Amino acid sequence: MKKNIKYFVAVLGSFLVLITNVRAYEGPQGDDGSFDKDYYYSQEQVEARSELQSKVYNKPSTRSGSSRNLSVNGFEQETKYYCGPASVQIIMNYKRGIKPSQSSIASSMGTTTSGTNQDRMVTYLNKSENLGGNSYVKVSTGQIALSKGISYSIDSNYPVILNVQPETLPGYAGYTSSGHYIVGTGYSFGWSTGSSSETVTYFDPFRTANNPSSFGSKTVQYSTMLSAVNKKAGLYSMYGR
Repeated sequence: MKKNIKYFVAVLGSFLVLITNVRAYEGPQGDDGSFDKDYYYSQEQVEARSELQSKVYNKPSTRSGSSRNLSVNGFEQETKYYCGPASVQIIMNYKRGIKPSQSSIASSMGTTTSGTNQDRMVTYLNKSENLGGNSYVKVSTGQIALSKGISYSIDSNYPVILNVQPETLPGYAGYTSSGHYIVGTGYSFGWSTGSSSETVTYFDPFRTANNPSSFGSKTVQYSTMLSAVNKKAGLYSMYGR
């Protein structure tokens, strides 16, 4: 009987250790999941997306061995739900050479502990005192292919806001997230669609507690980034002019 009890305790202990080792850690909580219908479906934004589709698809294809990278200064997000403000801060610094505080950006965009509405990020960047006009437009990968949007924006000297489910990106194994914003800063597209030579470079403002390798400039295969974007909602914000 004592042997059986000892065996049971040993098995139970091993099981608890296994559960502990495979538990999911909480990652960034960047996308609050809300949707600003009034802004997204406003006449200005609808027309901007329509015009943008025409411009992007009439632009000569870059998927033929071309590449480009923007030299951005990356900043670490100050809270686990500040990836939106940090991404906007990175873009403002790159485009205007200024560095508004993440807290002031968060206040202007209505960021909460649940994250940031992507439409409000676009609204903030498009204010006349910031970048103005339709500098950024939120689109889906169904409206404008991610490869097209990234190359069009980067070639126009504008970083891209990528709304991702980050679990498959470097540094996020074992993490869960409601969604995360990162900044697309470069691309390299090979001769054939889907080849390993096709990559996307981005800056991730989040440093995971157990694996700080998530933070900083990273390069992944295009297929990996496309999957990360589509697993979230298939939405990203690109240069809109």
